[in-house]
Amino acid sequence: MRMKPKFVTLLFILSGLFASTAEAAGPQLEGNSALLYAVSESANVRGSISVYDIAAEHRLIKTIHTVPGVGDVRGVAASAVTGKLYVAYMDVSGAGMVYCLNIYNDTILWNRPISPGVDRLAINSDGQLLYVPSWEGGSADYINVLDADTGEVV
Repeated sequence: MRMKPKFVTLLFILSGLFASTAEAAGPQLEGNSALLYAVSESANVRGSISVYDIAAEHRLIKTIHTVPGVGDVRGVAASAVTGKLYVAYMDVSGAGMVYCLNIYNDTILWNRPISPGVDRLAINSDGQLLYVPSWEGGSADYINVLDADTGEVV
């Protein structure tokens, strides 16, 4: 199976971030597991997150169904400090969106539109701010800075 470069980058970014959170993920993990969170681009489950146990030969542990209407995943950022994962995406109507997932209980904490659009996002070291550029096809000359707890533009 050939992976898109965007997906390969995601695997490298997320593979090391949640090694310390393995115990919080549930009873199906044993010992010190390293978890990999991969956001799907497959048409029938686009935007869902597959969680793999790297130490157990990349065994699929679970799939987290997130938000409906994901048209194109644009980027992912995560914080091992806060236990939150953020996905920037274009919805099926073309609007830029970002959602926040609490990895400890698999719940979506917020899902917000970001104007004028979104692309690959970044998070600061303490997990409090998200930096969300507009997509490369847009004409904005700024980057939105979001409060990572609420998704509000700061």
